[in-house]
Amino acid sequence: MGRCRIVTPETVRLPLSDGDFLDVQRELNAGDYVDLLTALTERKPFAKVIAYVLGWSLCALADTPIPYDTDMSEDDRRATIRNLDKATLREIVAALDRHEAAVDADREAKKKTPPTEPASSTTSGSVAP
Repeated sequence: MGRCRIVTPETVRLPLSDGDFLDVQRELNAGDYVDLLTALTERKPFAKVIAYVLGWSLCALADTPIPYDTDMSEDDRRATIRNLDKATLREIVAALDRHEAAVDADREAKKKTPPTEPASSTTSGSVAP
């Protein structure tokens, strides 16, 4: 029996400086990945952030939360990201890059790990020759 080839939706919390965090998709499914590649080809800004980030704890003045979630339109999310300072954007992108590399490394390690149960024989012992 092969491995499951469907991406199970899973949220991962990535830490940022000053106690902030990002909630991101653990792994992009094929549709999200193709959307990301298309957005990159079309040179749409913040494509990777929009593909992965589901929410965050970022605040503006007077600790007012900066709204960001997937219920917002892509244009509204892009406009929100545009208003962040450069240092925050760099930190978000770096966190996403580390996350993506860790998920890829985990996937490769699983490929090299032998299965826990022996594979079943291709012939059945219950059938007489």
